[in-house]
Amino acid sequence: WCGVGVNRPILTEVVPEFGQARVISWLTAIEGSVGSLGAPITGILAEGVFGYKAQQRQVSEIPETVRRQNANALANGMLWMTILPW
Repeated sequence: WCGVGVNRPILTEVVPEFGQARVISWLTAIEGSVGSLGAPITGILAEGVFGYKAQQRQVSEIPETVRRQNANALANGMLWMTILPW
């Protein structure tokens, strides 16, 4: 909601009309580029910091404790990738 409710309205007020399209396009490109890093960094955090263990088996064959640990690791990775950018 920040993009359409905050960033764009403010930028259209402070940037001269002839440069608004350029500024909005740069904003969109930068936000999209940085935003695309969220999923890979979440995976890196889950594996490297929170102990996610990759599995090559069917989910039904993975012990419940490992599944819970992996779910918690992914949840923590997602949590930190939601909190830190804000």
